[in-house]
Amino acid sequence: MKLRTNPKVFGKQEVKKGTETVGYIQLVDYLRGSTVAHLEYEVDELHRNQGIMTREIKKYFKWCKKWGHNHLLAIVKEGNIPSIKLLESNGFIRMTDIDDKRCYIIDLNLTADIIEKIVRKIETDQFVGADKKVFQGINNNL
Repeated sequence: MKLRTNPKVFGKQEVKKGTETVGYIQLVDYLRGSTVAHLEYEVDELHRNQGIMTREIKKYFKWCKKWGHNHLLAIVKEGNIPSIKLLESNGFIRMTDIDDKRCYIIDLNLTADIIEKIVRKIETDQFVGADKKVFQGINNNL
């Protein structure tokens, strides 16, 4: 895969409070041929810490799924606690750190109920005897 000279922005949606536009959410394709889009968002300073993006990101995920954008990447600076909380509380998983940035990923198809079903299946079918005890110990530490 090659980096795009001019990254492709798509799915840009305005974030509104009432009739006022206070921010945006969009996807950016930095790599040609990639199935992972980069999620970018911003709320203007006067409207931060009001839960606006928390509400909007859930709606945006529905749009992403509808259009087949199920794998997303988000990059946030280490000290941006509100953004870190937003990502982590909406299912993003911290993948790695690069310099002063945290890199997160999400698979919108992999929901909590699917994960629970997988865990239950593994717990009941695959692990028996000593292996099941080991799995239960691991599961209790998650």
